[in-house]
Amino acid sequence: RLVAEFPATGGILTSWQFYTVKLLRYVSYYDYFIASCEITFCIFLFIFTTQEIKRMKEFKSDYFKSIWNWLELLLLLLCFVAVSFNIYCNVQIFILLGQLLKSTEKYSDFYFLAYWYIYYNNIIAITIFFAWIKIFKFISFNKTMSQLSSTLSRCIKDIVGFAIMFFIIFFAYAQLGFLIFGSQVDDFSTFQNSIFAQFRIVLGDFNFAGIQQANRILGPIYFITFIFFVFFVLLNMFLAIINDTYSEVKADYSIGRRPDFELGKMIKKSYENALKKLKLKKAEKDEDKKIKVSEDLTEQARREGFDENEIKKAEQMKKWKDRLEKKYYSTEIPDDYQPVTQEEFRELFLYTVELEKELHYINSKVNQVMRKLSALQ
Repeated sequence: RLVAEFPATGGILTSWQFYTVKLLRYVSYYDYFIASCEITFCIFLFIFTTQEIKRMKEFKSDYFKSIWNWLELLLLLLCFVAVSFNIYCNVQIFILLGQLLKSTEKYSDFYFLAYWYIYYNNIIAITIFFAWIKIFKFISFNKTMSQLSSTLSRCIKDIVGFAIMFFIIFFAYAQLGFLIFGSQVDDFSTFQNSIFAQFRIVLGDFNFAGIQQANRILGPIYFITFIFFVFFVLLNMFLAIINDTYSEVKADYSIGRRPDFELGKMIKKSYENALKKLKLKKAEKDEDKKIKVSEDLTEQARREGFDENEIKKAEQMKKWKDRLEKKYYSTEIPDDYQPVTQEEFRELFLYTVELEKELHYINSKVNQVMRKLSALQ
């Protein structure tokens, strides 16, 4: 599109825009391969949509508590928008080419079609970007990647509070630079340009000579104070928030916290399920396994000469331990610390008291053994 504007002051102002549109999309073998990929994409889109609808019906309101589910819905929405844009553009191309073949002497305007293709490409770009972000969900079996996602999710509240303080100071300096240097320095000619200029200053790209020439007193003061407060203070506070949260997450992982999804466990579980389906391995319930292990430990304790009261106390302690670990140390709960009610605190307190009694009993046994050893000597 070529545009010529005739202003009231005289003269001509010209502008131009060039857009490319492929009207005949399926010509070569490669184009037919692209068409087959598009059909496959639509099939997978229908399957994934059905699965997400089933999950929404199954989990109901709990479905929307996960950020990955929101990302999945956003991806599905963008995919449907992209498919709609594609169908609309193809239909318009078919109509316009039919009109062009009927009246070859008439000019056909494809500008609006090129305009819609630009938006179609933008939708495709955004969809691919979020699809790459979704990869984090499937690589959480890696300990480092799991620590990264846990760190970001745990410190998000602190980052939001820091961002408010940061942008208050940042916008104050942007307004100051616009009012002082706006009439003389191009980088501060508008408030938006001042914001981008300050981001460039943080990254090390700045024009100190122009600022100093615009105002020999306020220019250096503005530059030095901005570097000090934003670069040396605020950015280091941001890094301190990330580092402290990462240390907490690393400490949690060091005492047994594991990712929600681990590749080794998934492969092992898939292998066992395959053997069970092929009837090469008998399926065994988790409750049966726990009962079998508990009975084996009880028989072993009786053989080693423990009293029945000691065995019963040990079984009670084991039940308490399993129940508390399942409730407070499960890999299915999020990384945030869970609140504890008064009843749960009482249960934990009783468990601690019983544990203290057992430790006192063990200590007394050890003292008896030591006294006997000293008497033998």
